[in-house]
Amino acid sequence: MGGARRIAAGVGIVAWMWAAWAVAGDAATWWLAAGGADYAVEQARGDPRDADGAALTLRAAGVPAARFGSSGFRLPADAFVGRRVRLSADLLTTQAQGRAGVWLRVDGDGGKRLGFANSLEQPLPTGQAAERELTLDVVEGARTILLGTLLEGQGEVQATSLRLRPVQRPPGESAQAILDVALPAIRDHALHASRIDWERTERELRPRIATMAPLQAYAELRTLLRQLGDGHSFVLDPWQSRQRRERARSAPLPQVKADGDGIGRIVVPGFGSPDDAVEQAFVRALHEGIGKVAPLAQCGWVLDLRGNRGGDMWPMLAGLRPLLGDADLGFFEGRTGRSPPWRAGANVAMATSTSPDLTRAPVAVLYGPHTSSSGEIVAIAFRGRERTRSFGQPTSGQTTGNRSFELPGGGLLAVAATHDLDRGGRVHDGRLQPDVVIDDAAQAERVAMDWLVGLGCAADSGN
Repeated sequence: MGGARRIAAGVGIVAWMWAAWAVAGDAATWWLAAGGADYAVEQARGDPRDADGAALTLRAAGVPAARFGSSGFRLPADAFVGRRVRLSADLLTTQAQGRAGVWLRVDGDGGKRLGFANSLEQPLPTGQAAERELTLDVVEGARTILLGTLLEGQGEVQATSLRLRPVQRPPGESAQAILDVALPAIRDHALHASRIDWERTERELRPRIATMAPLQAYAELRTLLRQLGDGHSFVLDPWQSRQRRERARSAPLPQVKADGDGIGRIVVPGFGSPDDAVEQAFVRALHEGIGKVAPLAQCGWVLDLRGNRGGDMWPMLAGLRPLLGDADLGFFEGRTGRSPPWRAGANVAMATSTSPDLTRAPVAVLYGPHTSSSGEIVAIAFRGRERTRSFGQPTSGQTTGNRSFELPGGGLLAVAATHDLDRGGRVHDGRLQPDVVIDDAAQAERVAMDWLVGLGCAADSGN
């Protein structure tokens, strides 16, 4: 989930590029779509419609004054109307300090925008090659397809095998089928469904569905979800959903180590893999790591959730069971009532843990603005635990439980359907405030460790 600053920057890029595209670029010719004298398109060759695709370099000239630069390529939409197209490219950044990616747009008469996408929300690792893809429907009335690469700030981005090709839509995917599932799901389950004028929505939307492309249905849903105002509901089209699953399979494992001075450190990243073996490896890494470090952690533990952007709460809680035990940790509460209590180890199938009982061990919990969603649930699970204190900055504020719905064709809808409650029954709505607010990350760690040492270190740290 990007913050307000990042979203605003993205909107600025889109607005600037639209103006540039309206006046620049001949068909089947690469040109500089944005950036002026601060950027240059170099070594451009090939056509994105060819089997080998195109290649080019987009480079900043020193320290650019322009916010970003963009290469552009324009081609007629005639051969693709009524079809879905995919733009893909192998990208490599060099000395790039900002984001880089590809963009794709479909225009109608008079330059009217019919579809737009870019890959800037998928960061590129500097110095490492990575593939990026975008998908759009070329709807009736399309006249032009525009595409290219983007670079924010200094450095350069090289693109090879940049290709545009038609692809098959997933079986069963249609705007009608998607909205027939999604609209009732939002209306019946969203916490703030009453903020939407459903009579007006149905009246305005239904007549357009018959001629709507599937990806347009996703755009309509994103507009609708913004009206909920919960900051947590979202929808992914089939390609985005597939990419999300693929990224989850390579999620980092938690880290457990001795920090010195009798303190153990646990770093729990976000986790969301649907693979049972990956899930079990995640939980096992926590149990085995905690068991190994426990004899060296006489003063207690630092639990670092500052990089935990969420995912699946259950493996995270299961892995922290040595510290949480079998207590009730919290609840969900939605429009139909309260859920059974959360417990560490629930909803995760794995072998019985041999980790020590550390339910009385002191724990200092670190969190901040990147602690989101299920990461915030883990933070809430430690609220009300004895000998526990939190340090750092407020969390992102996605303290709701999402209910997920699979959409026809492979998309995914997630609706904020419940509030998060701690073990004492207190509702957490918005950002979690740490017990001790400290903006500086390093200082927050020092204060947390001082607090642990100040409790008094015993040879028997947990019991």
